[in-house]
Amino acid sequence: MTQYARPIADLATGAWTTTPLWSKLNEDPYDDGTEIRLNNQTANACDIDLGTVTDPNKSTNHILRIRAHKTGSGTINCTAVLKCGTTSIRSNALTLGTSYQETTITLTAGEADAITDYSDLHVTLTGTCASSSRYIYVSWMVLEVPEANQIVEEDAGAARNDGITVTDQTNERDAVSVAKYGGVSVVGSWVVEETLYDD
Repeated sequence: MTQYARPIADLATGAWTTTPLWSKLNEDPYDDGTEIRLNNQTANACDIDLGTVTDPNKSTNHILRIRAHKTGSGTINCTAVLKCGTTSIRSNALTLGTSYQETTITLTAGEADAITDYSDLHVTLTGTCASSSRYIYVSWMVLEVPEANQIVEEDAGAARNDGITVTDQTNERDAVSVAKYGGVSVVGSWVVEETLYDD
């Protein structure tokens, strides 16, 4: 099943209101009736900590979803940056209409591979709305990642058992974890070939 990393704490609040920010963003399903907002600011940031998920050992289907909208005219924008510790993984402008819309941000394989610690993910929102009549509203965010593979750490050298042989490596995350199935040790995600023998 898909894993969901939802907001669990405020790392920084900036001029965004109303604190605590994270508790307005973590509903399941989303609730546009609870929201955080920014008014009359330039390049003002808040930072939202996400809950821990298990490393899926996959590069696909990492999706950040954020719902936001604006009121007022003129320059109003907001950028979301997904970070792992101090490393920026992906920066993306949010869609800001006059009613709530979801911005769906799908990480590339390279961006997903850059996540080295799934317990240290957070999202920085930086908004500009430099007038008393301009507001940015955000009501929800979640990071989706694939289900974690069931793996065990073993010696990667044992690659043959009962005629089943590891033959090639597919385009997956680095082959560090060792999966075990039916007594066969497989590094990362590999192509497995079975050889038939006559008795």
